[in-house]
Amino acid sequence: MQSGMLHGLKIARGAPPISHLLFADDCFLFLRATSAESVQMKYVLDTYSAASGQKLNFDNSMVCFGTNVHQQQRNEVINILGVSQGDTAQKYLGLPSLVGRNKKPILGFLKDKILNRVRSWNSKFLSRAGREVLIKNVLQAMPCYAMMVFLLPIGMFDRRWQRFTMAFMVRIEFAKGEGWIRVSRLREMNLALLGKQAWRLVTRPDSLVAQVYKSRYFPRGSFFDATAGSNPSFIWRSILEVQNVVQMGCRRCIGDGLTTYIGSYPWLPTTAEPYVSTILHDSVRGATISSLLNTHGTGWDVDCLKDIFNDRDANIIFKISVSLCKPPNAWVWYWEPKGNYSVKSCYRLLMGEFQNTLN
Repeated sequence: MQSGMLHGLKIARGAPPISHLLFADDCFLFLRATSAESVQMKYVLDTYSAASGQKLNFDNSMVCFGTNVHQQQRNEVINILGVSQGDTAQKYLGLPSLVGRNKKPILGFLKDKILNRVRSWNSKFLSRAGREVLIKNVLQAMPCYAMMVFLLPIGMFDRRWQRFTMAFMVRIEFAKGEGWIRVSRLREMNLALLGKQAWRLVTRPDSLVAQVYKSRYFPRGSFFDATAGSNPSFIWRSILEVQNVVQMGCRRCIGDGLTTYIGSYPWLPTTAEPYVSTILHDSVRGATISSLLNTHGTGWDVDCLKDIFNDRDANIIFKISVSLCKPPNAWVWYWEPKGNYSVKSCYRLLMGEFQNTLN
């Protein structure tokens, strides 16, 4: 790549070029679909094989092309590299490798997998306790991995799916008849799992995936300012569905105050409204919180706060401790004592369990 003989994948202007990705014993290599780069990649692989004694498994390898690559170019690359062409039916780690416009047939394998498991239970004599275990530990766990990546279409869980699963499994009374067993609502659980990916984009901006998404979808703002953009990917649209939920649970922990703006960040440690409610002048709204500290940076400038903010905002700010160590500002998840995002707390937030607190 340094000599220009190979070019990595660059999805947007300003995005870091990706030449390879490694996971366990798998290797993803990215190059332009040309004969010249295919020959160069073949040379690299052959040289590595000769030097290490490890040989490529061509039966378990495949090549995927972009939609703009003509068939003649594809044939040339396939012949040079000696591997077959993959398609949307291919799966990696149990998930589709490529996702097109029609999501239901691609992700329908999850639905079929669950239905087959439920049908197998119908032929067995299971106690109520046994069925409860199967619901909580098997049926709900099966789609969780996919729900961490994709927002599953609502149509996947239609009446037919509910008839097979709910009628057989959910309507099980407790031994004492005190109620129904508690089964997670899949839509809310899906959003809570996707929230973990969104949280990583917010809290780890230097990671490779965060840099790629930022350059493509929000180059001049933060994740909370991002929109779908033009021709968004399925995964990005899935993550974007939980944007408001993650923003509702985020708070800015003040350290040195240099990277947090007074009027545009949720930095007040309150439940219902973490943004300042005072009507601010543009010069104040765009200033950093460090400008509200005294000259020594050891505490708040009391006179300044009373002049700028209303009583509600000023009283809340006075209760915020100013750190003498001046660590960098950081995002925290308000609904967990340690400030780390958890799927459980986000699910509870979506289910309205914090509603009394919000009020």
